[in-house]
Amino acid sequence: MEEPMSNPTVPLPGPSALPDHFLGNADIIGAEPGKRGWFMGTYHSGCHPILAGDEVELKWGIHSTGQRRHDWSQEKEKWSLSVLIEGDFSIEFDGTTYTLIRPGDFVVWQPGVRHTWRANNKSVVLTVRWRGRKEDWVCLEPKIAQAVREEAEQKHTNMEAIVNARLRKSLRAQRPDR
Repeated sequence: MEEPMSNPTVPLPGPSALPDHFLGNADIIGAEPGKRGWFMGTYHSGCHPILAGDEVELKWGIHSTGQRRHDWSQEKEKWSLSVLIEGDFSIEFDGTTYTLIRPGDFVVWQPGVRHTWRANNKSVVLTVRWRGRKEDWVCLEPKIAQAVREEAEQKHTNMEAIVNARLRKSLRAQRPDR
C-alpha cells in the first residue's frame, strides 16, 4: 500500500549530487515565488536541480472560473501542448478558439504562435513546452508509414532513420549538380 506523501518535496543530497529520482507535488512546487505554475524547466535554476533545464518545461495550472490571460503570449523557441485534466478551458490563437471540455482534450502549437486563454469553469491544465524544429515533424500517409515501418524492421533501425535517409536521397535527386 502506498503511503500518502507527507512532505511535498524530498530534500536533495549535496549541491554537486544530482539524484536519480525526485518526489514532488506540481501544485506546491509551481506555487513557489516566480514559478507561475511551472514546476519543471527554466524556472528552476538551483532550488531543485533535477527539475531544472531548458529542453522541457511543465506547468500545472489551476485556474478559477473566469480567470484569463489578458495579454497575448508567444513562446518563440518551443512547441507547446496543453492537456485538460479537469474543467472547461479555452485557448485562443489569433481568431481561432479551441475549448477543452473532456479530461484529456488537448491542443498543441508551434513556436512563435500567439495565444491567450480563459477558464470557463474551474480548470486544471497541464502544459508542456519542448524544443523542436518545425522541419523535424513529418506526417506520413498510412501506406508510406507501413512501408517505412517494414523497412525499419528489416534493417533493425527506427522509422526516423529511414525517413531521414529517404529525404536525403530525395533531396540529392532534386539537385542536378550532385
